[in-house]
Order: sequence, then C-alpha cells, then structure tokens
Amino acid sequence: MEEIEEEFDCEVCWETSEESFGLDCGHRLCLGCYQAHAREKAHQHNEIPYCYEEDCKDRVIPPSKMKKLLSKNDFEKYEKLLT
Repeated sequence: MEEIEEEFDCEVCWETSEESFGLDCGHRLCLGCYQAHAREKAHQHNEIPYCYEEDCKDRVIPPSKMKKLLSKNDFEKYEKLLT
C-alpha cells in the first residue's frame, strides 16, 4: 500500500487526511473510504473492487494491495471473484 505523507482532500468524503490509499494508476482516496469501497464491492455486491474513477485505464487493484484492505473473509471472496 502506498502511503503518501502530505495532506490531501479525499475525493469521496472531502475530509483532509494524511492516510491515503494510492493505486498503481495514481488515483488515491483516504484509507477509510477505500476500505469501505472495497468491502462494499467484494462483500455486499460480489463485485471486484476497481479504481473508483470510471474512465481509469488501470482499474483492477492487485491482490497484494487488496489483502491489506480487506478482512480474511472478504479477501477470500475477492480472490474467488477474480477467477
């Protein structure tokens, strides 16, 4: 997980945060918002969590990053969705 030390305004909750989750594509959210997004997609909707930007060309989040965000149960669900 890429942690960025400078403060930024999360594009979802609009809170100023120092804890961010950076994706390989360069987009980022605060850690709390991305954890909520990933859990909702993987657990509640049985969907693969992608980058939140619809026009992003590198939307799939690598399992190595997802493992750090999701509970063991949600990560197992995520892995099944990838196959």
